[in-house]
Amino acid sequence: MFGRRKKNPPASSAIPSDGIPFLTASDLLSPHDRLIKKIRNDAGCTREYFDNYYLPAIERLAEMLQLRPFGHEGEYAKKGGAIEVAIKRVALTLKLRLGTLLPLKCKPEEISHRGECWTYGLFITALLRDFGGQMLGVKIIGFTKADKAAGEWICWRHPIGEYHHYRMKKEEGITRSLSYTTTALHIRDIVPIHGIEWIYSDLELMDCMLDILTGARKIQDNPLYSIIVRATSTLRDEITFEAAMNTLEEGTQNNEPQSSTDELIDKETGEISIASAKIDMRHTGIDTPTTITPSSGQVEPLPSNDIPPEMDDPPQSIEDYPPEPEDEVTPQNFVARLKIDMQKKRITPEYAKSEGNNIKVKYPSTFRSYTDSPSELLNDLRLLGQVIEEGAVKGITSDRIIILKG
Repeated sequence: MFGRRKKNPPASSAIPSDGIPFLTASDLLSPHDRLIKKIRNDAGCTREYFDNYYLPAIERLAEMLQLRPFGHEGEYAKKGGAIEVAIKRVALTLKLRLGTLLPLKCKPEEISHRGECWTYGLFITALLRDFGGQMLGVKIIGFTKADKAAGEWICWRHPIGEYHHYRMKKEEGITRSLSYTTTALHIRDIVPIHGIEWIYSDLELMDCMLDILTGARKIQDNPLYSIIVRATSTLRDEITFEAAMNTLEEGTQNNEPQSSTDELIDKETGEISIASAKIDMRHTGIDTPTTITPSSGQVEPLPSNDIPPEMDDPPQSIEDYPPEPEDEVTPQNFVARLKIDMQKKRITPEYAKSEGNNIKVKYPSTFRSYTDSPSELLNDLRLLGQVIEEGAVKGITSDRIIILKG
């Protein structure tokens, strides 16, 4: 009929194909349930303390990151990559911590209760590593139900339900200094208040943590730094994260000592853990977790002056971390580097193992963890006389065995 205005259809609540829904911590972390279970086991505390100290920090970090990628290129430059890197790094870090004496040069009577606190500090440091760079490198722009831009979503100001959905916008020019400053500013947003109080009770730990998180790097032999860099280096390699975790777990099981302490059985999961008596921390004023005895021998961490210097810019991908302990792998140092990585279990026997005075290596998979040009490295090793035997070529992409002089 004439004169009757046609009504606009109501706005659809469906999210556009290129839009991303805001998710809760539970949804964001559900793909990582198995790893979080490993983190809980290796944290060495009761379920109650894990839920009060550790889990809130993981959940807050997840909700603040949402589905940001890790950097702008590489394996983890995908939706959820930043959370995935953080969870995997924490899992590897705590696994490495099981065989590490922390803190160094500690009195025997202090090692038990200080060790618990240092485990927590190491966990927080690994969790927050690179956090500022990932937050600044990608902005989250909120949209209404009608798919109209409503402004940037600020995690500490806006609740998750403030906007209907979001899109991500890459930001350029984020400096190393700004990345570290942002990480430091968000510590209180992520670490629960009782966790802050616990860390504050050990000034040496707090100094080591801030030395890493603020990028100061003034402590020459910071034991936390060496562990976290080892974990990140293992995560960076093409040799899979699962293989690295399995190797560390096998080493832990083989070194498991006999203990007369009590067993704790988790009623929800059925997991059995060995528990020691709770340490009286009343002189510090902090009620600390009941510990679970580490299941491997204690060894001192590698001195951090073997670690490469920090990068000038925040990492754009996991491959941006410099290799350890040298900045560049060459044909001349490749075998020596390979032997170090085998000794430190950064590389599994599936990819490289010693046989007498020689080394049996899977090519090209293992080579790709050290160079972008495996064929060039292999040719140079031939010229140097390092190659003793080569397996038959099975295909362009198939692995074969190369035997090198050890």
